[in-house]
Amino acid sequence: MHADVVMQGIGALGPRPESYRDALWTEVIAAVGARRVIPIHWDDFWQPPGQPMQPMPPPLDDFDASMTYLRARGNREGVDVRLPLEWLPMDVWAGLAQSR
Repeated sequence: MHADVVMQGIGALGPRPESYRDALWTEVIAAVGARRVIPIHWDDFWQPPGQPMQPMPPPLDDFDASMTYLRARGNREGVDVRLPLEWLPMDVWAGLAQSR
């Protein structure tokens, strides 16, 4: 299966060991040949709708560790990592060249 864009749930990814993060990248993102990753399900779902999105608080997650890993891995492998727009429609393919 091929996917140019992966909307990857990263909730609770931050505290996981690097081996887990590497496996997630390899088995999901690299396996489908994604050229863009949009991290989802990282936000604190106890926040009221319509408010600015906030990461899940420690010790439940470490959003900064998740994003640091994803951005570094994406930079190494030529995969664009970008957060979704808050409460707005988003063209997930914007800026990507035509599919293979």
